[in-house]
Amino acid sequence: MDNSRVKAGGPFADTTDMNPMSVDALIDLLKKVLLTPEVIGVTVVIALYVNIVSSVVSYRKKKPVPKTKKRKADPKPVPAEKQTADDEDEEMES
Repeated sequence: MDNSRVKAGGPFADTTDMNPMSVDALIDLLKKVLLTPEVIGVTVVIALYVNIVSSVVSYRKKKPVPKTKKRKADPKPVPAEKQTADDEDEEMES
């Protein structure tokens, strides 16, 4: 590289030798870069990673439902009215 052409601003400080890129050429270059398998693969991996991380962050664990204990069938208490009526029936039969 010829050091006489390098100025204080670096090798690209002198823009007289550079050709400006047209919009059509820029769009064509962007298409070529963005459609490479590497860029598509990295994009898919990042999207999957963000999806997994967001699902882990938003995950809410359900509270455990306590199990009900099964009880033996208790005999139902006889209402007081019916009990007195049964007592009276027994007395009449005797």
